[in-house]
Amino acid sequence: MKTPKRIAAFAILLATASASSSFAQTDVFLVAKEFTQTMPDGVQIVMWGYALDADGDLLTDDGEAASSPGPQIVVPPGEALLRIHIRNDLPADTSLIIPGQTTTLSPVMFTDASGRERVSSFTTVVAPGATATYTWNDVRNGSFMYQSGTHVAVQIQMGLFGSMTKEFEPGRAYRQPTPFHVGEASVFYSEIDPDLHAAVAGGTYGTPAYPNTLDYRPRYFLVNGEPFSAGVADISLGAVGESSLVRFFNAGLETHVPTALGMDMLIVAEDGNLLPTNRSSYSVFLPAGKTKDVLIQPEMPGRHALVDRSMALSNNNGPDGGMLVFLSADIPQELSEAQNKLDTWSKRVFKAKAKLTIAFAMPEATPAEQRAKARAVETWRSRLETARSRLSRAMNRLVQMQEDLDS
Repeated sequence: MKTPKRIAAFAILLATASASSSFAQTDVFLVAKEFTQTMPDGVQIVMWGYALDADGDLLTDDGEAASSPGPQIVVPPGEALLRIHIRNDLPADTSLIIPGQTTTLSPVMFTDASGRERVSSFTTVVAPGATATYTWNDVRNGSFMYQSGTHVAVQIQMGLFGSMTKEFEPGRAYRQPTPFHVGEASVFYSEIDPDLHAAVAGGTYGTPAYPNTLDYRPRYFLVNGEPFSAGVADISLGAVGESSLVRFFNAGLETHVPTALGMDMLIVAEDGNLLPTNRSSYSVFLPAGKTKDVLIQPEMPGRHALVDRSMALSNNNGPDGGMLVFLSADIPQELSEAQNKLDTWSKRVFKAKAKLTIAFAMPEATPAEQRAKARAVETWRSRLETARSRLSRAMNRLVQMQEDLDS
């Protein structure tokens, strides 16, 4: 894979402020909320998710819409401190952790019916209606998933997850020899068991009606929070020949295998760790909770299907759904402009030939007609020669650009 020119990838930078030390700090204000999502078959599912607090103070509910996955958190290169402030508008305790990022945790324990001491939360909880701040003092670069740290098998499944990323430097996710990338996209895999969501919403989870996630039976399979249906937007990889970083996250409880049809992926990192060697593959093995980063450099324009090879390709047992999305690649702008010029001059050559043919057929019975015919023939012969010359130049330019793209 060749290294394209260095262009910083797009990202959403959230509430970045200056710090007194040599490093800046990033403050993010989230609200954990309940919302309802309608599936393609019309079934409504009660979800939990995160929303950005509109005024950044967590004091009032400003009607922010929650989503799952939650907002992308991007810590800029060179910044070490991340603080996530959260208000809990859910009916249950929750918390927030980022597996793979170092911080001090305060696990919450409980004793079960068998007298065993067990963990209910990996860190301090925030009660319904309350606020809390979670801090990471030495954020490392990579792709990570922020998520609930409380009753994780349930609350993550309900939708409490999102991405946190940090690049090594603008346009490069990890240190050398990781190539620079131009575009960037995140691909989240998750599932929905409607019975689990209904039990949590109805307060019957943990009872004989739905005792635990051993009874987990997902029927909807989502990519970036949506099961596939007609009209789902493609994931753009930018232009042909340009490298895009695609970050894969599995927030589900099952293993999935995203597979790109007709396209190779260069796997460069796993769980935020740069791999010792890059591996080219058309599929990515993605167990529960896993993150992997790949680089994709499309060779041809068009749409390429990204499917789950584990066959999670249905919506509530109906066909043509689930974990399917299309990756789209465009013709580079310069190449597109060169093609347009080629088309333009091809049309002008055709027009000039037609006009010249008409000129040769003009009557020449009188001296005036002879002069008119001569002028027309000369005019369109000259225009034809000009159009052919410009067409040749446009064709050579297009061929050269294609050769440069393939080299």
